Amino acid sequence: MNKTRILLLVCILLLAVSIFFGVRYYETCQESNKMQNLVYSYEKGDKVVEFTDLFIAEVLQSDKEVDFETRLKLENAVRDLQNEKIYTTWKKFVDSKDEAEAQKNVEDLLGLLVKEIMKK
Repeated sequence: MNKTRILLLVCILLLAVSIFFGVRYYETCQESNKMQNLVYSYEKGDKVVEFTDLFIAEVLQSDKEVDFETRLKLENAVRDLQNEKIYTTWKKFVDSKDEAEAQKNVEDLLGLLVKEIMKK
C-alpha cells in the first residue's frame, strides 16, 4: 500500500510538473510570436524610412535630372517595401504627365510614406 501511494504521488507530481512546463512553453511561444511580429514591423518601418530618405535625397533635393541608375535603385527600393498602396502611388508619380500632376503625386506619396512610418 505504501509503494502504491508513493507511486501515485510521483505520478501526480510528474503530471503537475508536465502541465506547468507545458503552460510555460505555450506562453513562451506566444511571446516569441509577438516579438517576431514586432521585429517584422520595425524592419518594414525601417525600409520605408530608407526609401523615403533615398527619394528625398535623389529626387526632391537633386538639382539635376534623375538618371536611369537612380530610377532603378528607387524602383527596386519601392518594390522591396512590398506595400501595394505605396507602389501604386509611386507608379502614379512616375507616370505623371506634367509638373503640376507630379507635384500632387509627390505630396500623395510623401503623405502615404509618413503614415506608414507613423504606424511603427
